Amino acid sequence: MILRIVGFAPWSYQFPANEPVALEYHPIFGWQSSAGSFQYSIPPNPSPIQVTVLPDRSRSTAPTAAVDSDTRPNIVMLGCSWMFGWAISDQDTLAWKLQETFPDWHVVNYGTGGYGTYQSLLRLEDSLPQLRPDVIVYGFYLHHEERNVASGRWLNALAQKSRRGLVSVPYVLFRGGRLERHGLTRYPCWPGRRYSAVIAALEKGWVTISASSRTRHAREATRQLFLEMKNLADQFHAKFLVVFFESYRNRSEDRRSYCDFADAHGIPYVDCGQTLDETLTVPGDGHPNAKANTRWFEAVEPAIRKLLAEKSDPKP
Repeated sequence: MILRIVGFAPWSYQFPANEPVALEYHPIFGWQSSAGSFQYSIPPNPSPIQVTVLPDRSRSTAPTAAVDSDTRPNIVMLGCSWMFGWAISDQDTLAWKLQETFPDWHVVNYGTGGYGTYQSLLRLEDSLPQLRPDVIVYGFYLHHEERNVASGRWLNALAQKSRRGLVSVPYVLFRGGRLERHGLTRYPCWPGRRYSAVIAALEKGWVTISASSRTRHAREATRQLFLEMKNLADQFHAKFLVVFFESYRNRSEDRRSYCDFADAHGIPYVDCGQTLDETLTVPGDGHPNAKANTRWFEAVEPAIRKLLAEKSDPKP
């Protein structure tokens, strides 16, 4: 009873009943977008949201798309639900707007709900040999740090918001001055947690303690992942661009540290520098809305255009 009074309760799942099952298991990435065409709405707005995911698990960036037969050079977009365009329709996403602006390139949107930097790197490693893009764009926001190291809080959130509670995630550690890659891990499932606040609290405490050593160096691990992305892009003669999506409210020093790191290592970036208030988010959901994606486009488009020009006319 005391645990319930202070906020602990038996385990329960949390997900919107009307939201489609948009993700599926993947043995390396943990999960990926489910292929298909989906429509749903988010109260209080009754308007349908159109989501189209192609067979290669990228989100559609044009009214018609033939992935296998497209011979145009590629621009690859990577990131989480913000890059994917969660809770907005296909045509409202940053990637769609870029496709309209760069018709001579095929914009491939591999943004995936819940991904961190490490999963985006794994996706990039998997797709680069086939796509060989001219430009790679990675969209970052600060919570990716926790995702990259599988913090206890992130594992708990994944389990609660999944329909089966069995979501696994790959993670990295920064130890001994180097990056260590690890396979899938997930939140445990202790017997009795759905009926006992005590068991649920003990389970959560155990996860928090066991994951604490991973989170200690989350920032340095994330920086090293930036470098691995850039090195991989260089290996395939592609330009690499990081997009810092928001100003992180009261964490401007955290954002600045990443910008300074990018400057120090020659990583091109766009600092969108905007805080997502209610005018820039989807009501009833909280993800960036079409207006936010338009603002990102206005910042990102010139940077991509510059990188494409550099690639077509490299300096001696």
